[in-house]
Amino acid sequence: MEWFRNFIFGNFGTCTYCGSDTGTSVDHVIPVNWFSKRGSRQTQQTGSGIRTWSCLACNSGLGDKFFDTFSDRTFYVERFLRRRYSRTLSCEDWEPSEIAELSGKLKSYVLNAQKELELVRSMVEWRNSDGFYRNLEGLLYQPCLDPMDQKYSDLIAKYFEAELPLIGSLIIESNL
Repeated sequence: MEWFRNFIFGNFGTCTYCGSDTGTSVDHVIPVNWFSKRGSRQTQQTGSGIRTWSCLACNSGLGDKFFDTFSDRTFYVERFLRRRYSRTLSCEDWEPSEIAELSGKLKSYVLNAQKELELVRSMVEWRNSDGFYRNLEGLLYQPCLDPMDQKYSDLIAKYFEAELPLIGSLIIESNL
């Protein structure tokens, strides 16, 4: 479909889906095989469409799945991450006093496990954070939201309908 405009949103280096700082992969929000000719992956088509920054884990987890809304897409990634890291998420939190009683390799292991648990929690909770919506702020200024092309603008607005009002309200709050 040639009517897909090319744009990329989000902040380079920040995964749009989990907030990790390894967001250097490009994810096609609408997968290439949904708008290419019979699934052909020509180089001119892989650099087109609506794209965002993603880490490799989220990008590969999404694969070529199609979602009706961006909200559905981010919810899928959250569930994917919860399944992928279920073992880590089931770990107990250690109190600082408990860690202080440990020594050597065991203490080091527990400290590393607590850091990993903290990181994974921040990844699965990312889509409900202000940081998630601030990362999407660029959507408000995309040329795709062009009043001269109402059909396309309506399509994009519908796809991001859950996110756009929240992004706008965060910008208003930060300007107060």
